[in-house]
Amino acid sequence: MTDHHNSGTEFQEREAAERALVTRARMHSCLLRLGELALSGLDVQRLSETVTQSVADALGVPLCEVLHFLPEQNHFVLQAGVGWQDGLIGRATFGAGEKSQAGYTLVHDGPVLVEDLRDEARFQCSEHRLDHGVMSGISTVIRGAKRAYGVLGADSQTARRFTSEEVDFVVAAANVLALALARGEAEDERLAAVSALARSQGDFRRVLESVPDAAAVLREQGIVYANTLAATGLGYSSPSLLLGKRVAELVPAEDAASASQRFVQALSTGRSLPPYEQRLVRSDGEIAWNELAAAMLHDFEGAPALLIFARDVTERRKMQEQLMVADRMASIGTLAAGIAHEMNNPLAAVIANLDLADRALSRRVKLDEELTELHEEVRDAREAAERVRHIVRDLKLFARVEHESKSHVDVQHVLASSLRMVWNEIRHRARLVTQYTQVPLVEANASRLGQVFLNVLINAAQAIPEGRADANTVRVATSTSASGGVIVEITDTGVGISPANMHRIFTPFFTTKPAGEGTGLGLSICQRIITELGGRLTLQSEPGTGTTVRVELPAAGGAPAQVAPPVRVSIPARRRGRILIVDDEPGITTSVLRLFSPDHDVIASQSADAALTRLRDGERFDIILCDLMMPQMTGMELHQELCTSLPDQAARMVFLTGGAFTSGARGFLEKVDNPRIDKPFDVPALRSLIKERIG
Repeated sequence: MTDHHNSGTEFQEREAAERALVTRARMHSCLLRLGELALSGLDVQRLSETVTQSVADALGVPLCEVLHFLPEQNHFVLQAGVGWQDGLIGRATFGAGEKSQAGYTLVHDGPVLVEDLRDEARFQCSEHRLDHGVMSGISTVIRGAKRAYGVLGADSQTARRFTSEEVDFVVAAANVLALALARGEAEDERLAAVSALARSQGDFRRVLESVPDAAAVLREQGIVYANTLAATGLGYSSPSLLLGKRVAELVPAEDAASASQRFVQALSTGRSLPPYEQRLVRSDGEIAWNELAAAMLHDFEGAPALLIFARDVTERRKMQEQLMVADRMASIGTLAAGIAHEMNNPLAAVIANLDLADRALSRRVKLDEELTELHEEVRDAREAAERVRHIVRDLKLFARVEHESKSHVDVQHVLASSLRMVWNEIRHRARLVTQYTQVPLVEANASRLGQVFLNVLINAAQAIPEGRADANTVRVATSTSASGGVIVEITDTGVGISPANMHRIFTPFFTTKPAGEGTGLGLSICQRIITELGGRLTLQSEPGTGTTVRVELPAAGGAPAQVAPPVRVSIPARRRGRILIVDDEPGITTSVLRLFSPDHDVIASQSADAALTRLRDGERFDIILCDLMMPQMTGMELHQELCTSLPDQAARMVFLTGGAFTSGARGFLEKVDNPRIDKPFDVPALRSLIKERIG
């Protein structure tokens, strides 16, 4: 029962992680797209319409709305929405007092959650919501720095409890919309102020010095005026140092021609330039991304000129890059989980058949020595299949995103999984040396810890050029610290890191790898993960000698990690039993037939409907091995039918699972007491279960 309980818990954690991964990736991608649209300058109405549609799609709800607050009339107007009846957008109004949900949200500064509107006592449901059958929902304030712009809401027509991640997602979407609204207001205010004050030439320079952006005035011969922010933003001590500089001198060489042409054309046509992003070169040679906008001045000190505003968006672009990396990693995790699931069925058949061939050859090789070589080949193939089995399990481990879930973890097991994942990167560059000593368990999340080791190991391998594997090493060692914690050291004999770069090695987006081979996020993320676990990540390196990364983690307490797994003992079956295997994968049913037919009567069925017919016709079995997910009738539906008509046979079911399930399947496995075997199944473990059940 303990083993069954543990396997159930592991399954719940794995499936919860996979579900959270897909949900988080969907919401993350949605926010990334909305952020890009907000930054692109999309008008507020179109952005509001996009926000409501995107939030509704991400949450899977039929209704979503943006309510614009009109303080003069003290009510809200339905500015944009999805799922609402024709004619309501732009016309429907909602009260702003606490008696309405929108007013209550505004007063209490949201978010406000409604699980069942029929039981709601905080405010009254509007007629519009009653007409649309709203039962549950989330609402939150679209709040700017100076005032509230309105309320963003998402509504369900069925009772629903929204998760904290979903609530955070709706709040984040409202913040994106608020940012766009505030930016539009600020832009309008700024342009209005500049236009009004520019009429007075004497006040013009003072105005430009007071604006929160870099500003410069440009003519064909170069810059004729720059404010203080323009100078400091580009690394100059005084605005006078910018005077006379042409556009080509302030942008990278490859951008010089296009940038110069853009400004010359604007000056010649007298047209302003809408906001766009441009790389500028600072005085120290570093590149800074700036958002530029240019307005035509028909008379600046007696001649036409362009007034240019610049805002440094380097950090914003880096953040966008980080979000895209995170989104890409989430997609890779989803893909890895799917690949692992699809490999389970054929891999289970391969392992089972190789195990059967191994057992058969073990008996015959004693009679025919010529079969010895064939027997060794089969065992080699069985060993290779077992390695693939471990790879599949490692893929599942690294596809998890259980950021909050921690348990007692054996760092050496996590290191072994990480080394298997990165082995192909190491083997062409260096010899792998492991020096493990018995260490205590640590309190951590295995997936997050594996992410750290995987990243450090890849860095170690890539620091060594290919082609001299015998002359280089990657050494992985574990030891116990003086305080009783765990120390992991990963040392390479690669090119090392120069002293000039050492102080920046943990800075986000800094990388020593060639362009396109690294984002500069790896070590900074690794350091943050280890710090959150209460540990320390340090690095020592010398150019031309190599690098050592040292990870120190506090012990979780309890007994040290076990080095070797327990040995399985094979016990012969005491009687011949009857086994029914139900699986839509022919390779699985054939493998089980071959494995257990010598000792038991095995009947195969590739559909649950056919199996149910056999049982209703009077056939009885000691064990029913049944796949959980099948077309037409699932294993869950077969179990439900048997619970009603043949409960003794329902109790004899053992479910075979491939590792990816629907929410219904997860809930089903949580409720039933039947054993579960994960694919690709371990043949000795399956034999042991059958012997135990048949008796």
